[in-house]
Amino acid sequence: MAEQTRTHDSQRRRRGPGGPGGPGGGPGGIGQAGEKAKNFKASMVRLAGFLSPHYLAIIVVVAFAVASTILSIYGPKKMAGATRYIIVGFVQKTAWQLGDKTLEEPMQDGGETLVDLITLKDIDLGGGRVLTGADFKAAFDKTAKIRDILRAAKEEDPETDATVGNAFTVVMQRVTSDALKTLMMSGKITQTDIPAIQAALQSEGGGASADGITSGMAASYAQEIKTVDLLDSEPKINFSGIANVLLFLAALYCFSALCMYFQGYIMAGVTQKTTYKMRSNVNAKLSRLPISYFDQNTHGEILSRVANDIDNIANTMNQSFTQIITSVTSLVGVAVMMLTINWILTVATVLTLPVSGLVTVLIAKRSQKQFAANQRELGELNGHIEEMFSGQRVVKAYAYEKKAIARFDDINERLYAAGWKSQFMSGIIMPALV
Repeated sequence: MAEQTRTHDSQRRRRGPGGPGGPGGGPGGIGQAGEKAKNFKASMVRLAGFLSPHYLAIIVVVAFAVASTILSIYGPKKMAGATRYIIVGFVQKTAWQLGDKTLEEPMQDGGETLVDLITLKDIDLGGGRVLTGADFKAAFDKTAKIRDILRAAKEEDPETDATVGNAFTVVMQRVTSDALKTLMMSGKITQTDIPAIQAALQSEGGGASADGITSGMAASYAQEIKTVDLLDSEPKINFSGIANVLLFLAALYCFSALCMYFQGYIMAGVTQKTTYKMRSNVNAKLSRLPISYFDQNTHGEILSRVANDIDNIANTMNQSFTQIITSVTSLVGVAVMMLTINWILTVATVLTLPVSGLVTVLIAKRSQKQFAANQRELGELNGHIEEMFSGQRVVKAYAYEKKAIARFDDINERLYAAGWKSQFMSGIIMPALV
């Protein structure tokens, strides 16, 4: 009976003056507002007091965390250097191979040639004279190499952007001009016929671009493509430059990992020293408490407060503290990197942050209540188990086994439900954001 009285008093104390749904929460009040943390600011001030002797170590931890995060952010940007070496080498190699082709060779495998793109219909020049498309195509050298045509265009006008990147436009203009000169020299056309021929070429699509190096790639790597025109041998990918970038990245990431190691090592020491002091204070406090406190609280609940709750504080300090630092540093660093790459995409990303924050807050409010319920049920379960084992003789004497098992099953079910809900709700934050 004394055991039942103590259990009844313990449950009444957990329910609080407001009953099952009152301020104390209790088993019947899971999900009520009373499950929120009480006196959070004062608790954080007391925690800061415990950490104050280790402020130098915490400063070092912050420095290592910031350094590790900054290096991790800078790494991908440096990796872009190796990627650029590969792309530039590919573009230059493609540009060289394209420049080595003649006007009658396909620009791509199975594709059209530059000659095929000139689609000139027969033009009536008046006086019984007709310029056929065949005569026009026969008026220029189909075996001329694209690179030679570009160099010739550059020699005539140094300001001309006669690169392989825009070879199609330049070559078409060049061969059209040469063809007209050849036709004039052969007497097939006169100076007065040229405007009509040029108009016919434009209307028929003569001089249109062909598929080869895209205009976007040509614009992005225009300077690299220009250098290809001056080379006498086929360019290659700069593997030595790639190797230097990769070696630099290896050193960078090794140093970042070293910073993370020292950060974790030092913070683990600070955490263990702090929790050691907390346990010592709790032990001293327990020795000063009156006997009535132990009559009103089960032994398991007291042990849970000393062991489980302090372990949760240790885990929070060891993981969440450094995670907050790295998260803030990552947020600022990534924002700066994104702004340097493309400010429009950065603005588009920032606009989605309020929605992400709202989703996180809504889910966190619900999971917080379940985590509180989980800790409460865990303490009650530990208390029940400890009392049933320590009071084994009383349990046998009063034939309390079935009731003890039934009560254990009831607490265990509530603990399972609270644990499942808390883990599920906290686990859906990331999928919900994605």
